[in-house]
Amino acid sequence: MFENLKKLSLLELSHNSIETVSLFAFYDLENLKFISLATNKLHTIPQNLFINNKLIERIFLNGNPNLVELPNRLFSNLTKLNTVTLSECGLKYLPEDLFLESINLQDISLDTNQIEYLPNKIFRNLENLENIDLGYNKIKELPKDLFSTTTKLKSVNLENNHLISIKKTYFEHLQILEILDLKNNQINEIDVEAFRRNRDLEEIILANNQFDLPKTVTLFDNNLKLKRINLSNNNITSITDDFRLTLLSLEELDLSYNQMTYLEFSNIFTTARPISIDLSYNNIETVDFNDAELMIRIEDSLGRITTDGKSRIVKLDGNPVACDCRLLGFIQYLEQVLSPATQEAVSIQFNNLTCVSPSDLYGRPVAKLKSSELVCSLEQMAIEGELTEKCVYGFRPKDESLIVNCTNANFTSMPILVLPERVFFKNMEVHLQKNQITTGPEKNMGYENVTKLFLSQNKIKEISWIPPKIELLELNNNSISRINNKVLSMLNRTFDVNITLGNNPWKCDCSTMNLIDFILTSYLYNRHIDTYQITCADGKPLVNFNVDETCQNQKVALLFLLGYFLMILVMLWLGIVYYGYQLEIKVWLFMHNWCSWYVWEEEVDKNKRYDAFVSYSYKDENFVKQELLPILEQGPQPYKLCVHIRDWIVGELISRQIIQSVHNSRRTLIVLSRNFLESEWGKMEFRTAHKQALQEGRTRIIVILYGDIDLWTDLDDEFKMYVKANIYIEWGDPWFWDKLRYALPHSRFHRNE
Repeated sequence: MFENLKKLSLLELSHNSIETVSLFAFYDLENLKFISLATNKLHTIPQNLFINNKLIERIFLNGNPNLVELPNRLFSNLTKLNTVTLSECGLKYLPEDLFLESINLQDISLDTNQIEYLPNKIFRNLENLENIDLGYNKIKELPKDLFSTTTKLKSVNLENNHLISIKKTYFEHLQILEILDLKNNQINEIDVEAFRRNRDLEEIILANNQFDLPKTVTLFDNNLKLKRINLSNNNITSITDDFRLTLLSLEELDLSYNQMTYLEFSNIFTTARPISIDLSYNNIETVDFNDAELMIRIEDSLGRITTDGKSRIVKLDGNPVACDCRLLGFIQYLEQVLSPATQEAVSIQFNNLTCVSPSDLYGRPVAKLKSSELVCSLEQMAIEGELTEKCVYGFRPKDESLIVNCTNANFTSMPILVLPERVFFKNMEVHLQKNQITTGPEKNMGYENVTKLFLSQNKIKEISWIPPKIELLELNNNSISRINNKVLSMLNRTFDVNITLGNNPWKCDCSTMNLIDFILTSYLYNRHIDTYQITCADGKPLVNFNVDETCQNQKVALLFLLGYFLMILVMLWLGIVYYGYQLEIKVWLFMHNWCSWYVWEEEVDKNKRYDAFVSYSYKDENFVKQELLPILEQGPQPYKLCVHIRDWIVGELISRQIIQSVHNSRRTLIVLSRNFLESEWGKMEFRTAHKQALQEGRTRIIVILYGDIDLWTDLDDEFKMYVKANIYIEWGDPWFWDKLRYALPHSRFHRNE
């Protein structure tokens, strides 16, 4: 057919219905460079079909679904051949010598066939091969030496096969490989060294498989040129450090549709160029940004933050967020109250992110949450009794509040409040609404530190005491008819308090005068009261009750009794103040050296475990262990000291142990050196001790100046202020030990001596 077309270089025969081709069909086309038999009905091809087409460069046989197999050496010894396309055929088997000695082949497409097995040496000596597409086949395993000689391969596509594992030997010879596509397989295991030699790898696609990333080692720590990684729809449970610390060229990381449950700021913040991380549709319950500001501050101080004006984008759609206290830092980020550097460090993007717990926040969009709504349940506590059976304990970090929720728990009287151990809090909130309680709280029932008390919708008839630190008191919807003057006196000592008294059967007579005065003058003290919900039995507002008109005949008696009543009230008040503040009174007397026969420092601090807490930089540990401790803990007057390395509990939060160590010690001994000034934890210990000293109005801090440090030039303004306010002693002073012992606590026995 083509015997007279010897100069023909391009032959297009695609989209016909050709079923067979004779052996010598193209024999005379010695100058043929391009031939396409694509999209025909070929079912066989002669073995030496291209034997005389030595100049051929490109062969297209794709789209022949009946072409189940190819003859041996079909494309062999064609040294000009650079492209072979065999896509969408019905190929099940390939002969090992199919491409033998066609050494200039660059592109081979074998995708969308039925291939289950590849001969070990089918690509032997194809040293110029750059791209190979084996996608959409049924390959379960790759031969060990499949790519051993194809060292110039840049792109390998194995998507949509049946691969179960990726072994170390599969790609170890492909050192300039740039793109590897392994998506839509059944991969459940990847050798940790599978990609170690692919140093030029820029993009890897492993989506839609079944593997998890190793926890102790990383897969990509040697692939420093990686720009795009797609790991979506697998069983990955955590983000490894190589994404953040090693892959400095990474631009896109897709981890959507995996099994991650926890995300912290360090997982998504990279000090390299900004990247896009897709974490949508995982099982992330907690987004922990609580250390974000500290991390940014440290990285910025080291000069390791580079953004090039771009932000790190993180996508979080479709995750089942647990909206508890662990989310505080993240919600503060959304509220834009973190430091500007932290706010700019990452850009969190989501359109569909809602709470799945707790039950009262279920379905709430995370974007609409307020940090004041976040509470953590304290489920494991070392307390027993009716309270823990009926109540739920929680902690709200926004205002450091312990919350005891006993709403609708069928209490008939105020329960004794039992506090959990090892929980530090500044405020305390107790919910006892919707019970059957008939009387309010009393002293010594555990409510002394309560700041918010909710008692609405009970059957309370009498209130005889209120917590001294109260900031919010709800007594509405009860059976209260009057409040005695003792409670009114307590309330009159409060400022910035919210009180609800409405919907009670208030008795309007002469005894109501003090309550009316309290209500009418509350605005002067910034007290907020539901004034117009407080009504008499006839429904009229209590504040409109005319006391003068009703009580005119009792004025004389009132004047006569007033002096006596005031005297009793003052005595009662003084007694209550003394009973409630014995410790504070003793501390004040001790500070002013009054009534020393009555109060001693050892009595004020009798419950403190240690004489002193020694705060120092770990770099000064030898000084503390070899110089301070032997002298202070031995001798005629040994001191009991609290030291990090010996007395702290391993695994406990450092910040919590700092607070406990300062609180449990009569003094805080600061070894102030250049090393200490560089320690963030040391500064925190200093501030904690100083805060306690200010609160108690006592000298609690002893500063030892150690090493080459100038008190006025080496310290910043904040530390200068601290040191000015406290005792300091220089190491090397001839009177050092005498001064130090004098500054440390004295017992009554030693003081008398």
